[in-house]
Amino acid sequence: MSNTVLIPPKFMESKYSSSFEQFVGSKLYEYSVDKEWVYGFQTDVNRHQNQGGSIHGGVLMTAIDHILAMHILRQPNPPTRIATIQLNSYFVSRGVAGKFIIARPKIIRKTRDVIFVEGSLLHGNYEFYFARGIWKIVQSDK
Repeated sequence: MSNTVLIPPKFMESKYSSSFEQFVGSKLYEYSVDKEWVYGFQTDVNRHQNQGGSIHGGVLMTAIDHILAMHILRQPNPPTRIATIQLNSYFVSRGVAGKFIIARPKIIRKTRDVIFVEGSLLHGNYEFYFARGIWKIVQSDK
């Protein structure tokens, strides 16, 4: 399987790419359509594949945690600091290493103290992973 990076049209390197790359080992790409952000990253067979030939679940969980948090921080009037306090993962089907992964995050609800977010990881239009989480808005020290 080839590890050639084929970035789909519209995607540009994200301003969050360096921190994403530090944790996931891949650049992060993004684009906006109708005020909705779409993210993507290229997986690597040698780096992200588990013994069964799928993308390692830890890679998926790390990637979605980072993407959902970044999505919160790019909203209008974002909190200064946030922390993941819950992240539920649903491995819907097999993620294939070596493919470009698309992430579609969505903020579900925001209160004074927490933000509820969910998102899917897809190969094209095929969803293979879903996550739902809660982020705590961390108050700055005074």
